[in-house]
Amino acid sequence: MSTFNTIRHTLRSTPFPQADEPDFDPQYKPYSSHEMEPTAEQMHNIYHVAFLLRQKLIRDVVPAILEYAELYSSTTSTEEFDPSLRISQREAPKQLIECEIAKVKTRVLRPVRKITFKISSHDQGFASDRSKGSWTWFTARKCTPEMDLLPGSMLEVDDRNEAEYSHHREICSNVVASRQWRTHEISWRADSLDPVEAEWVSSFVAGDRFAVYAWANYPAWVNHVGDISVTVHYVAVV
Repeated sequence: MSTFNTIRHTLRSTPFPQADEPDFDPQYKPYSSHEMEPTAEQMHNIYHVAFLLRQKLIRDVVPAILEYAELYSSTTSTEEFDPSLRISQREAPKQLIECEIAKVKTRVLRPVRKITFKISSHDQGFASDRSKGSWTWFTARKCTPEMDLLPGSMLEVDDRNEAEYSHHREICSNVVASRQWRTHEISWRADSLDPVEAEWVSSFVAGDRFAVYAWANYPAWVNHVGDISVTVHYVAVV
């Protein structure tokens, strides 16, 4: 097993689905939607609630109440693939979407409170040993100028990719050996008890970018992706 796979799952044995499926990169026409700033309606509703609270309460407690209620502003980026993407080991990792942190009206430098990923996907539908776990999965990675300069070959799943993969954070895996479409919804929070997750979310400032990737490893493992949306939630009033 390569050191790449050791990094991801040091205790897993190598699972090989028994089938000979051809690898190919389908031609698709994705639908894209990227909100660059929270909507005016969102901001109006939040400021109205804050205004009402300040009529009855000490001004300094209002931000804490809004935070507890998760009354956030947000932006959503969406990609829909028609037909669905089919990503084998040869194509992986495949960038699915790139998101930019909006410039929101707040006095805090790092305004991101939560990031929610919604991904519709499934794997190839069979595996020789389901107990070995899934080898189709998704990650998020912060975008940097150095990453933008990497040639595509540097993003292949092999030993050359050890350092690159260490910058990825795993979002979720597909259900093993199932062709049923499922929507995975995962939220990462700035106040998470996981210090790595909390640091990842709270580190963003306006203009920063991150991307989501689909992965597949080993022969015959295929990651089928129908659509993805990513919602970034921001502290709204401080």
